[in-house]
Amino acid sequence: MSSGDGDSLLRDYVSALLDEQRKGNCPQYENFKQEFAQLLRQAAERREEPQKKLLNLVHALANSVGGIHEVHHRDLCEEIFGIKLQKYPIEIARGVIDVILNMAWADSSLAVGSLRSLVISLLPFDVPPKPSFDENGRWVPSEKTTELQEVLLEAVAKIVALSSNLPPYLVKLVESKVPFIYRPTDAHGLYMRVLSRLMSCPSMASEKDEVFGVAIAHLLAIDAEFGDELEKKENGADKKEGEEEDLLVHDEEFVLESVEQESMGEPGNVAAPQTQWDRLDIFRRRDARVTLDVIMDLWLDYFDQRKNAGQIKELWESVMSVFDARIVNTRRARCAPYLIFYLCIQDERCINDFVRHCLDGVLDARMPPSLRCSYVSYLASFLARCALLPTKAVVDCLVFLLDECERYARMVDQRDLHQGLWAVDHDASFDKTSMRSSQNVVFYSIIQGIMYVLCYRMQEVFGQKENSKTRLSTELRDLVERRLGALLHHSLDPLNFCGAAIAVQFAHQASVLGVLDCMDLIDVENLHRYGMKIDAFFPFDPYPLPHSSHFLRFDETYVKWKDRKMNVDMETVYNAGHDHDGSGDIRASKSGPKAIPRQRACVADEPMGEFQEFSFSAGLTPMSVGNG
Repeated sequence: MSSGDGDSLLRDYVSALLDEQRKGNCPQYENFKQEFAQLLRQAAERREEPQKKLLNLVHALANSVGGIHEVHHRDLCEEIFGIKLQKYPIEIARGVIDVILNMAWADSSLAVGSLRSLVISLLPFDVPPKPSFDENGRWVPSEKTTELQEVLLEAVAKIVALSSNLPPYLVKLVESKVPFIYRPTDAHGLYMRVLSRLMSCPSMASEKDEVFGVAIAHLLAIDAEFGDELEKKENGADKKEGEEEDLLVHDEEFVLESVEQESMGEPGNVAAPQTQWDRLDIFRRRDARVTLDVIMDLWLDYFDQRKNAGQIKELWESVMSVFDARIVNTRRARCAPYLIFYLCIQDERCINDFVRHCLDGVLDARMPPSLRCSYVSYLASFLARCALLPTKAVVDCLVFLLDECERYARMVDQRDLHQGLWAVDHDASFDKTSMRSSQNVVFYSIIQGIMYVLCYRMQEVFGQKENSKTRLSTELRDLVERRLGALLHHSLDPLNFCGAAIAVQFAHQASVLGVLDCMDLIDVENLHRYGMKIDAFFPFDPYPLPHSSHFLRFDETYVKWKDRKMNVDMETVYNAGHDHDGSGDIRASKSGPKAIPRQRACVADEPMGEFQEFSFSAGLTPMSVGNG
């Protein structure tokens, strides 16, 4: 008897058993279920003969699913839906997928169970403990896993097309299967791989934004964990006893060149772990970094494909929809913001929209102060770091921020908030200092952001002789010397409530460049007390992942800390303070403009039309023009 005849007989036998069971209890059907379960166990043990028998039986079932009923064959359905496809050769897995797919087509009541079964196999739990990489350093999952995922994704797309209720259900299923944060890298990479395929699936078009949000939440969970680890490292949490701490090294943007190179992806030497807690700590840091690099590489590759398909506009809308809802609220996200950076370097319209969007968030008094401060961080970091943004456009943005600060300072003067409780008193209790900082947190955050931007942009204007008498140089000098100088001398005392590293670095640069002398406004004795009041986090700090960075073209698009000579250490600041008048109190001889100029109308009280019409096109390099 030929194999074709044998297959036909087996198919007829299976169909007859299913029909008999629908009519009533069939003893042969019970034997069939037991034999099927036994073959599944034996085939999972890599036995060749059971695998052949199982493959034939699966093919027979695939052609007989019309006789399967959810009520009469419940046990068989549960057995099929519970098969872990990763345990079997790809031929058997394909056969089982055909069975499940045919079951969904034959009986719509089985569609939900079929979809759930495929998703369980789509997101495997058993993955290698260590990831594999090719010669170029790119993550490479196993060939069998990727082949199985492609077959499963094709089947999932066919099932969700059966009903409009299935795509939302699939989103909930996938969201519930997000890997635990410390799972191996392959688990996270395969999860992101599935999400990227679903975002490109025509059957999931109605739920594309929801899938995008799930993928962003997955990225942010690991990103925030990695950011916390980096923060501990930067704050000296892992510092050994006897090591010196430089206050200015707290902010990564002002570290020396060697430290910045390490943060851009050059790994340093890690001491061998001595205890189980040391091993866990190194595992968390190393695995988080590798995992995040793999996920960001998949994200940017997905973005690259969408860009090549001419879908920059649609992609930008998806990103900005999750920016307000998820990204801007995530503390210490170090890598997810670079999804925005990538799109901005592809199309200048994204630059325009992002800056305008962040500025709107900063100036929106209806928002909570903490959220407005987050927008300040994003805006300041982008203005400082995006090399495709011309200095003239940066200066124009700073003008709007100064307008808001001046409006607030005038309001403080009118209400006399600087008297009584808010008076600058260095003998006051910590609680009063803390209350004052929280009361004016947006003002301090904006001032800090302006100084941060100037630390990166001021030198290119004032540090070159050919730029010393240009219109831009004159405008920027007026902005720093007269307008910002007046705010720094205001009774709100912003220099002592901003991040210490930023305040000192700005004062040092401004003095060296001959623009503004404000170092004597800094209370050196209380830098630690005041300096940490305002969060000094900037999301576009040096990208910490080595492999995925090639998508971002940093040599062309990123402003790095160029001049080591502009760094200043605390010893210099302390000496300047103590030599000032011999008293050790550098605040004793404050000088400078006191009044806040009233040259522009209050930005918060007028529409944003003027800024809406402003274009960043002037001065942009051709590299910034995308195909969108």
